Amino acid sequence: MDNAVYLRRAGKRSVKWDREMPSWVLTCGECGSKFDYCKIDDADLQSHFSPTKPDFPLGGFSMRCANCGSDAIYERTNLTYRA
Repeated sequence: MDNAVYLRRAGKRSVKWDREMPSWVLTCGECGSKFDYCKIDDADLQSHFSPTKPDFPLGGFSMRCANCGSDAIYERTNLTYRA
């Protein structure tokens, strides 16, 4: 699926603007890089403007940073929204 949006102005060339789906992201405590936890289905406006955080297991879960490879325990409160 092409996530690109094409903008066209009257008498002007169209411009391609790539947009990513909104997602819940985590931030690595070691290197500070942000990485996707999961994408948010933006099929309806409710999930795009007022998304609900996904459920986590009690005590969090372990996940490895995609950038530095550091393992950490993440809680639901660590999720941030990226549009």
